[in-house]
Amino acid sequence: WRKRAQKVTDYFRDKGRALLANGYRIIPVERGAKWPVLSLKNWPQILMGPSDLSRFPGCGVGVLTGVGVTPLVAVDIDAEDEELSRLFTDWCLTNLGPAPVRIGKAPKTLLLYQAAEAGWAKGDSANFTDLFGQKNHLEILGRGQQFVAYHTHPDTGKPYAWPGAAGGAADVRASDLTVFTLALLLPATARHHHI
Repeated sequence: WRKRAQKVTDYFRDKGRALLANGYRIIPVERGAKWPVLSLKNWPQILMGPSDLSRFPGCGVGVLTGVGVTPLVAVDIDAEDEELSRLFTDWCLTNLGPAPVRIGKAPKTLLLYQAAEAGWAKGDSANFTDLFGQKNHLEILGRGQQFVAYHTHPDTGKPYAWPGAAGGAADVRASDLTVFTLALLLPATARHHHI
């Protein structure tokens, strides 16, 4: 028997057009990976357009943060524990506002917001270990960063998902995202010492 060839989804072409139309800066993501195509050495500065969509067959599509007319900020909840991830997600939705939620390797979660201004640097927490010995980490993605919006996750072999009524980035204009300001985050963390 001949092995059936695995169908490769062309996320960059298929989702890229809607993302561009919705005001996002996009970048092709390597097959089977979570980083931009290796040949694009200066990817944070590249401005892709509709004519680029067919140049990267079989690639995923990433979205740049911290740049552009409508800069984005993404809260990346890298928590292995399902309850902890849910608590962080609920805190963000309550304190920072509603946001599209992306799941890669559950229960890890990413929330997408509009940055109040371009140029924010990346912020992150120290690694911390939960009661079950699992390492956890929180990041706020800004300038010079990207996140995978649509692709097949290299660990699960399943597509990244955007659960919820709002849909994913391809369904929501960047300018319609909740505006994230540092004032929303800093006073809250100073008051509570933890999220």
